[in-house]
Amino acid sequence: MILRRIALKNIRSYASQEIDFFNGTTLFAGDVGSGKSSILMGIEFALFGLISQRAGSLLSKKSDRGSVVLDFAANGHKYRVRRGLIKNGDRVTQDNKRSYLEEDGVVEPLAPTDIKRRVLDILGLNEPSNSRAKSRIFRYAIFTPQDEIKRILEDPEKRLETIQKAFRMEEYEQARENAKLVRRELSIRTADYSGRSRDLDGLLSEVPRLRGEIDGLVSDVNAKRVIVSDDEDARRTLQDRLRVLEEQHVEAEGLRKTRRVYGDEILRDAQEIKRLSHAIRELESEQGDSVGRISALKKTKPPTALTQDQLDSVLSRLLDAKAKERAAESAVRGSQQRISELERRLGSRRNVGDEALGRELRAATTRIESLQKVI
Repeated sequence: MILRRIALKNIRSYASQEIDFFNGTTLFAGDVGSGKSSILMGIEFALFGLISQRAGSLLSKKSDRGSVVLDFAANGHKYRVRRGLIKNGDRVTQDNKRSYLEEDGVVEPLAPTDIKRRVLDILGLNEPSNSRAKSRIFRYAIFTPQDEIKRILEDPEKRLETIQKAFRMEEYEQARENAKLVRRELSIRTADYSGRSRDLDGLLSEVPRLRGEIDGLVSDVNAKRVIVSDDEDARRTLQDRLRVLEEQHVEAEGLRKTRRVYGDEILRDAQEIKRLSHAIRELESEQGDSVGRISALKKTKPPTALTQDQLDSVLSRLLDAKAKERAAESAVRGSQQRISELERRLGSRRNVGDEALGRELRAATTRIESLQKVI
């Protein structure tokens, strides 16, 4: 990684400051409290976030916002990373909305934790990506505060511990132990393979014989494959034949059912034909009798020489006469009842109105006689 430029705004003692890093070595010289450490803290904050200092210690006391923009180059690419600080009441936090990582002019808005993860990938540092985890390599190998470096130099055990932390020596120790385990496993396997290789010549001598046996087995398999193929063809032929027979069986069953149905219908039709034949014979017999009667009637002499119209006229007159006869009979019965009534009355009143009753009686008698003549 090569630093190119840093811009500090409201960071510790810097209200607004831009610093360019040129090729070669850059020396920061100044009195205590002049801001040398603030520059290094700004670099650490831009790359890794709040890992070793509080947000309130970075933001200027009288400011509500602050930011760090760091330009650097790595692996042939140009990068710019920006992180911001924002004050809410008495609490200072990172400004998530204005944080981003720019690679070769392409800006990628990222959360603070995502920026640290991307920076670790770019720099190839084997560091924890947790936003609260401290950066050992940067803290002990690149930038170590003055007071902490004094403690490291004065205490040998602290110095060894710091070096081990900075360079992750415990991981190398673990790797060495793992290498020992791997070497031990390889030794065991080497001994095993050496024992097996002693019988290699004997096994090689068996190869031609085994090869001949394999060829014989292959020939047997091929021959059986042909037999199996023939059996398979025969099986398919039998299956086809069986399928045809099953279809024929189903068709025969259908024909048998149809024959039973038609047999019943034929039996009923035969009975009906028998009944109709008997009826026809009876009709033919009746027809013969009718023909005989018609022939006899044809030979019979008509009782009259009148025509049909004349007969109809005579019949009409007869019917009219019959109706008049019934009316006359009804009138006679009425007159008789009247005579009877008069006679009864005459008997009871013999001396009263004899002449009038006589006249009435004579009129009734005359009426009856006239009606009898009509009849």
